[in-house]
Amino acid sequence: MKVIVGVDESGTGAWAGPYTVTALACYEKDASLLRSAGGRDSKSMTDIRRRGSMAAISEIALFAKTTVVSVEEIDQSKHAAWRSAILRSVAYVLECLLDHGIEKSSVEIVIDGLLDVKTERKINKELGISSVRFLTSAEDQVPAVGAASVVAKTTRNNLMALLHQEYPVYRWVENKGYGTKQHAAAIERYGRSPQHRNVKVAALGWKEDL
Repeated sequence: MKVIVGVDESGTGAWAGPYTVTALACYEKDASLLRSAGGRDSKSMTDIRRRGSMAAISEIALFAKTTVVSVEEIDQSKHAAWRSAILRSVAYVLECLLDHGIEKSSVEIVIDGLLDVKTERKINKELGISSVRFLTSAEDQVPAVGAASVVAKTTRNNLMALLHQEYPVYRWVENKGYGTKQHAAAIERYGRSPQHRNVKVAALGWKEDL
């Protein structure tokens, strides 16, 4: 029976805080159920709706793993950290699937985004999965990716709410660490915190240093 492992992230474009990468597995036959449960692009959903869909998603998904990528890892190498997080999340879910008698040949990995050959090769060689597909806007096309998107974003929002308690002046409970006018004003007034990533001042505010 074919299994789809959807992979998506939340927070890679933020100015502050960690980001999350989630791998979520479900049977291909349960795709429509997962879609009904809330397996769609999390950015198109309200926070309340995402949180309300978490329980239903967990009932349908076989396994899921969210890897949290720290600010230190991001600053060292953004793309390397992203690849490593994907491998860690997928490896955990794959191990769970194998423990439950599901063969590697039945597993397809679908990752949201443009093709990244290095990540594809690592999954092929290190995890032994030959079916790896990159797909832009996969959250709205593949329910497992949409569900992974919901889990990744909800997890990260929870983390940012906790960090807000430590650094309330930046209002991360509201902006989730993303670049907003209010966030830029707080940085201008209070400076950067240890949870701010390597960013630089641009002519019209703050811009992520890619």
